[in-house]
Amino acid sequence: QHNTLTILLETDTYLVLNKPAGISVHPDGKSDQMTVSEWVLEQYSETENVGESFVVGDREIPRPGIVHRIDKDTTGCLIIAKTQEMFLHLKDQFQNQKVQKEYHACVYGSIGKDIGEIDEPIGRSTGDIRKWATGRFARGELRDAITDYQVLARLGLPEDIVRESTDHDVYTYVVCRPKTGR
Repeated sequence: QHNTLTILLETDTYLVLNKPAGISVHPDGKSDQMTVSEWVLEQYSETENVGESFVVGDREIPRPGIVHRIDKDTTGCLIIAKTQEMFLHLKDQFQNQKVQKEYHACVYGSIGKDIGEIDEPIGRSTGDIRKWATGRFARGELRDAITDYQVLARLGLPEDIVRESTDHDVYTYVVCRPKTGR
């Protein structure tokens, strides 16, 4: 299934991949499915020592050129550094919010305000350590999670009705721009 990764742009120092939903960026130790980081190592062996690995328990997880990640079930673009110099440059761009991430999503219910900000600290889920949650469903150290949103369309409602709703037959199509990366 790794052949579903598409190269959108490639230079001598970086590449931009389109990652479809269903593919993890890093191995989780529970699945044999090819991940983005494994595909990068297979296709671009020179990236093996690019970037920074991270440690989970007693395992070191390589991150060959991967500056940022997106969730397994999210489709989107990933920037992969091919050199350490580019990795550090891109890392700086993300850390200093010089890169603007944008997500388009369909959410349950009708969001009443056309434009807004969600400011809700996030922590590890009480139900699944691999997931994140807010409020009473979060545990451990809470981290700032601030996201601006704008409603693009409301689906399932007559156009002249704008109301707050949690009805699962009603959806809101939004564009979200995380300020904190979470």
